[in-house]
Amino acid sequence: MVSLPGEAFRPGGWVINGHHVSIEHMHLAVQAPTPRTWAVVALVMMMVAAACGSTQTVAAKTGPCPRHLVIQTDDWPTAEHGGLYRLLEPGALADGDAFAYRGPIRKLYADGAQGVLGGPGNDSPEHGIETVEIRAGGQAVGDQPAASVLATDDEIYAALVATDEVIGLAMSTPLRGVMATLDRASTALVWNSAEVPIDDDDLSGAGVPVVLPETALYARFLIMTGAIDDQLTQQTFDGTDSRWIASGGRIVQPGSITDDVYRFSRELRPRSLVDDRLLYDLGYRPYPAMVSVPVERIETDADCLGVLVPLMQRAWIDYFDDPGPVNEELVVINESYGAWRRLSTGHNNWAIAQMVQRRLVDTSPGNVFGSFDEARVEDLIAMVTKALADESEEEFELPEGYGALDVITNQFIDPSITLADPS
Repeated sequence: MVSLPGEAFRPGGWVINGHHVSIEHMHLAVQAPTPRTWAVVALVMMMVAAACGSTQTVAAKTGPCPRHLVIQTDDWPTAEHGGLYRLLEPGALADGDAFAYRGPIRKLYADGAQGVLGGPGNDSPEHGIETVEIRAGGQAVGDQPAASVLATDDEIYAALVATDEVIGLAMSTPLRGVMATLDRASTALVWNSAEVPIDDDDLSGAGVPVVLPETALYARFLIMTGAIDDQLTQQTFDGTDSRWIASGGRIVQPGSITDDVYRFSRELRPRSLVDDRLLYDLGYRPYPAMVSVPVERIETDADCLGVLVPLMQRAWIDYFDDPGPVNEELVVINESYGAWRRLSTGHNNWAIAQMVQRRLVDTSPGNVFGSFDEARVEDLIAMVTKALADESEEEFELPEGYGALDVITNQFIDPSITLADPS
């Protein structure tokens, strides 16, 4: 058997530049062609081309970015990640073994694509990206934080990490957010309002248990600020639906307004009349799922980030303008992964509506999509520092002079890329 550089045979398929390509995927090429077939064939050919980069038949790589761009997410695929999946050509390959979605970069965003950044004359600059890989997080990686996965896998270029996580990792794993995918987290405290009468200003007034994750910084913040009663708090939340089902929703627990609220009110039996309070409205305001990179990459990869970040801004705008095709693909991807959280078209439509109506996709400051508010991040640093110090009963240390610009940067944001007011 002739092997290409970077290629090795593995029972059931090949490993090409570290990517497993199964015989089943190769076999697709001789079946009746479909859009998914062509996407798989194109991806395989690109991997082979990358492996044979030293031959005369492959053009030299142009552009400052990796030829194969890998992004680590923080959960199973959801509509909250839709803009990332928009980067790929429709019908890319969902690898259920690796929990990764791979394929050619969408033609609209390829090198030199016309009008991609705002109309004629604003063409896509040379970035050199040929294929994109979006990796699932959460349970797909054994519940490791996306930041930890990024730190241990050199193949990953960027990861989705929340602002408060970046602050907490300042001394051990310095990261910096280069773009906000959402302005507000979908995480809320939720309860069955038919069973738990709660006044807007008193989440503990009904006297029911408030179940929170033991290690969540926002749990310490809510207790510290008096938003919930420490005496009623049980830090035993395990991330599943078990407590909700057992109690009939007669508890207050964390939940996502784009996911859990839909399932509790429409899918689980008996259905619940769910009410909620966003953590953002309770004063805890990190940017969720920031596109984040190791701090040294801000300088070493400035040329790449300068073209990649505006490209991602554009992809997210395009997703919100027409979410249907990506949302349909997300259903297929989750089925391929065997994720416990199955999606549906109705679920994804709900998620988009919630992101818009509840202003999770708010574009402040300046209506620029993906930008950060430095003052807000400074406030969060103070909150996180106090919460971590209270939790450990000793002073939480940050690098000297640590401030908002050590957590986030608007350096690579294109201020011309805006989203219409979601209201």
